[in-house]
Amino acid sequence: QPQEEEEEEDMGEDDMGASTAVAAGVGTTEAFRERQQRRRRQQRDNNNADANGNGYNTKTNKQQQRKKNMKKRKLYGLRNDTLTHLAFVFSALIHDADHTGITNRRLVDEADELALLYNDQSVAEQRSLAVAFSPLLSPDFDRLRDVMFASREDYQRFRKVVIDLVLTTDIASPERTQIVKSKWKEAFPTAAQAEQRRRSSMAASSAIHHR
Repeated sequence: QPQEEEEEEDMGEDDMGASTAVAAGVGTTEAFRERQQRRRRQQRDNNNADANGNGYNTKTNKQQQRKKNMKKRKLYGLRNDTLTHLAFVFSALIHDADHTGITNRRLVDEADELALLYNDQSVAEQRSLAVAFSPLLSPDFDRLRDVMFASREDYQRFRKVVIDLVLTTDIASPERTQIVKSKWKEAFPTAAQAEQRRRSSMAASSAIHHR
């Protein structure tokens, strides 16, 4: 009885939706009701299948599959590497510092002072790095650096990550773009590439074992 009452209430909502649909010229009231009833029946069938253990809820299954994929995905230690997280944020903040609004190519063509200073290589990006790190290394920020970096090694690793990230934003450099693409493919291969690597690794291991 409660289920029937609930369905009757739903029909009331459907009548309102049908009226809206008709007013908007979407379709007839009967067609709208029929679609809504089909959806309710499909949802009821799915729920019954879940309760009986004979089926699965599509949304729940997708969420479970997504969690499995996340567990399989290589994160290369980034999830718990707070120093790298800090480097990401710092790079995002400073990657366009003191940018002149002129492309690297034009700076080089016009023999700009910055192009001469940075040897025509990622001129704007190298300028941003210099502008960002100069004040950070000044005596005024000694205490801040002590908080950010527990050791000299931490600072050096932080600086390397920041430099790599900022220079990567120089998309006009074909050499750097190719390097980035190669590293990306190596770190995040497609399913076919990953399978090929797995088979190659197994074949190499088998050959070593037979020796």
